[in-house]
Amino acid sequence: IKHPAGSYFMRISGNNWKDQGIFDGDIAIIDRVISPQPNDLIIWWEGESFVIGPKHKLPLDVPQWGTVTTTIHQYHHHKENHA
Repeated sequence: IKHPAGSYFMRISGNNWKDQGIFDGDIAIIDRVISPQPNDLIIWWEGESFVIGPKHKLPLDVPQWGTVTTTIHQYHHHKENHA
């Protein structure tokens, strides 16, 4: 992480990005300091939630919140035992 003070971890909800290898439950590392390249995935605030998408699809009147630098995918899911 190049900019610890400007970096955040977010858990992805939904499978809208599975074609790019990002799945429900994955963790995205977001850097709010770097300037994104045109094809980078970015985060922006829309309504009451964050949206992830490529920079070139960012609506013109919406500021970007941060740039996705890394995603973490968990292959083995642990089931909790409830007794």
